[in-house]
Amino acid sequence: MSPVDRLLRGLSRYRFLALALGVGVFIGGLTVVDARLPVLGLVAVIFGFIALSRPEITAPLVFASIMMEEIGRTGISVAGFPLTLSKIAVLSMILAWTVRAVVDGRQLIKLLPITPGMFAVTLSMIFGIAVAGKAGPVQIQTVVSFVLVCLMAHLIERLIPITSLSWLVRIMGIVALGVMVIQFSKSSVETAYDERYAGAFLDPNMWAMTLLLFAPLVFAVYAEEKRWYWLIPLIMFTVLLPANILQSLSRSGLITTVLVTPAIVFISWRRRWIFIVGLAIIPFVIGAFVSADAMVDRYITLVDSDYGEADGSMVQRAELARTAWLLFRENMVLGVGQSHFIESAIARTSGNAHLIAHNTYLNIAAELGFHGIITHAFFFFLVAREGVRAVFRAKTRRLQRLVFGYAAGMLSFALMSATLNTMSFPMAYFVIGLGMVICRATHLSKQQLEEMDLGDGDVPSPSESIAQAA
Repeated sequence: MSPVDRLLRGLSRYRFLALALGVGVFIGGLTVVDARLPVLGLVAVIFGFIALSRPEITAPLVFASIMMEEIGRTGISVAGFPLTLSKIAVLSMILAWTVRAVVDGRQLIKLLPITPGMFAVTLSMIFGIAVAGKAGPVQIQTVVSFVLVCLMAHLIERLIPITSLSWLVRIMGIVALGVMVIQFSKSSVETAYDERYAGAFLDPNMWAMTLLLFAPLVFAVYAEEKRWYWLIPLIMFTVLLPANILQSLSRSGLITTVLVTPAIVFISWRRRWIFIVGLAIIPFVIGAFVSADAMVDRYITLVDSDYGEADGSMVQRAELARTAWLLFRENMVLGVGQSHFIESAIARTSGNAHLIAHNTYLNIAAELGFHGIITHAFFFFLVAREGVRAVFRAKTRRLQRLVFGYAAGMLSFALMSATLNTMSFPMAYFVIGLGMVICRATHLSKQQLEEMDLGDGDVPSPSESIAQAA
């Protein structure tokens, strides 16, 4: 028994008294700062306790927190700072794991094949702040956010037991289904245009990217299941994924879905008949819950940027792209400075371009110049290289499909990054951490993979699945 476990067992004798006194003092102190802090503080304590006592279930909780944040259900502004459940979960996880690692004498963080790339990007961002000669709150928050999501990726790799990989993906798939059902209960116009909910930014494009990052992994696991009851969440995912993308009215989400669908079909090839079932159900679901007028007004702008769109965002994004390219050409070596795109764009265009670039690659080029391009390309190369190596190392078809699912999610992220600023997007780094666990599994023997439910085997036909259910 580890020292942490002995301490927790000893404290359990006086848990009721300690809980009453601790909660009272804790709530009293937090209320002085902000009346909403007690709730957030208790959530942080719960997350921290779980991370200490059951670290293996911390990852699904962080996953659920990120999912809920992306639909704007868990944001709140406290003491002037925007806080979300995922931020609290990640910070609690980092603190609790640090305590456990120090007390138990464990290795705090294991270096990953992608660690040098993350380190290089961080140095490039810090150098970008030095170039601008200004380290304001926005610049510091950008770097800190990137460091935190990188730490999260490393801790997710440490927290997820490799022997429970299949079950954790199954559980997170069920969580994702639940969140999609919650989101689908809202009207399409409300989903797309309610930009803020209780202080947290709600972006329909980010919601679409969240789904497309993780969905291929779910298909990879569920499509290889031998038991008939896993067909239920698989069919639900086949219907709810495109329905949620359409309901979000995200144009980049729609385009990315079309481009990534062949990869998802390939991953799920042994259950390809479920796509026929999904295509038969989707029209009824979309017809019942998604506004056809809203979809037409939004998606027709892909071919006609002036049609029915009051905000003119297509024209606006084209202007931002041109401005980013001009800023890069004028500052190729050093860039304009980390997180200085907006003020530089305003000065360059006399206020016509006054938003972020809405393109990760152009934003990196404009703000950080060649050194930013090189360090980010190095990071992306390491991520891609590890995925390619894992495909060839995988000793079973099922594990290989899981690697392909991870790759398809990363492809979705790369495609949508051309329309969004995504370098500190939490779900991307969660999936990267999970992907590193999958890549680590490719080093195991075939027998070990069989014991982990990642071995090869025949998938029942539709008739056999019906017979199992009966």
